[in-house]
Amino acid sequence: MQRWIPLEPDGKQIAYWQVDAAGTRDFYMINNTDSIYSKPIPVEYPKVGEPPSAVKIGVVNVENGQTNWMQIPGDPRQHYLPRMEWVPGTSELIVQQLNRKQNESRLFLCMGSNGTAQPIYQEKEEAWIDIMPSWDSDYNYGGWDWLSGGKEFLWASEKDGWRHLYRVSRDGKKRDPADAGQL
Repeated sequence: MQRWIPLEPDGKQIAYWQVDAAGTRDFYMINNTDSIYSKPIPVEYPKVGEPPSAVKIGVVNVENGQTNWMQIPGDPRQHYLPRMEWVPGTSELIVQQLNRKQNESRLFLCMGSNGTAQPIYQEKEEAWIDIMPSWDSDYNYGGWDWLSGGKEFLWASEKDGWRHLYRVSRDGKKRDPADAGQL
């Protein structure tokens, strides 16, 4: 299975997730709504204790069809890649990675042209990290809010026990609470 995201800003590359569910067994759900007789629907679903499907991110060049795989560290069956987006005005992707326990989040800047991945930001929590801020319906599709012409982005975090917004620079070195007057 593959899920595509839009072309990069110059229209020469497309980023996508590739999911390898070959080792994932089917869980049968019952469809009671499409006809008067129910029927089982197989859904690839790893039960507790089973490894999840491996996921990786590729960037395909639309001119020659060649794919560069992003070199994000970690076991693809033990880490999730729930969000990615093109950084405005560049051929870089920003990618979020979660460990399987979902209590460690890492952000990477990945070069679409060669797959290199540079870690820029990391958070750890005792329980779990919520990846979908609830104030913006655009986040349902994985988007980031970019500021200062793509030099920094908004990041929602509950690292201090409350959900706050932070302005994070592209390199992750600057992390300031967001000032509502400057947004």
